[in-house]
Amino acid sequence: MADSNQSDLQLRDTVGESFNVFQSTVAMGSIFMGFVFAALLQMLGGNGPLPELEQWTARLLVAAMLLLLGGLLAFQATANQVIKYWGFFSPQSRVRTLGTVLFELGITTMLLSTTVMLWKRGLWGTGSVVGVAAVALFPVTYWIGVINRAGRNTKRID
Repeated sequence: MADSNQSDLQLRDTVGESFNVFQSTVAMGSIFMGFVFAALLQMLGGNGPLPELEQWTARLLVAAMLLLLGGLLAFQATANQVIKYWGFFSPQSRVRTLGTVLFELGITTMLLSTTVMLWKRGLWGTGSVVGVAAVALFPVTYWIGVINRAGRNTKRID
C-alpha cells in the first residue's frame, strides 16, 4: 500500500506537465480538424456530382474529420476523469454551460453543413454518416458532462 501512495504522489507531481502535453495534443487535433473542414469546403463548394477520385477523397476527408472529432471527445472525457480522480476543483457555472452548448452547436452546425454539401454533390451515404455523427454528438457530450459533474470537487461558482 505504501508503494501505491508513493507512486500516486510522484504522479501528482507531474500532473501539470501531463496537462501541458494534453493541451498541445488537443490544439493540434483541433487545427487538423479545421484543415480537413477547409479542404471539404473547397472540394464540395462546386455544383454537380464529383468525379470518382474526388468522391473517394471527400470520403477520406470525412473519415479524418470524424476520427479527429472522436479523438477530441475522448481526450475531453479523459481530462474530466483525471480531474475527478485527483479531486481538482472543477467550476460549474451558467456561463460555462452556455459556452459548452455554444461550442457543441458550432460543431453540430459544421457537421450538418458538411452533410448538406455532401448531399448536394451526390454523396448521400457519406453525408448521412456525417448527419448521424452530428446527432450523436449530443448524447456523447452529455455523458462527458456527467463524468465532469460527478466529481466531488465540482462546485457552482455563480
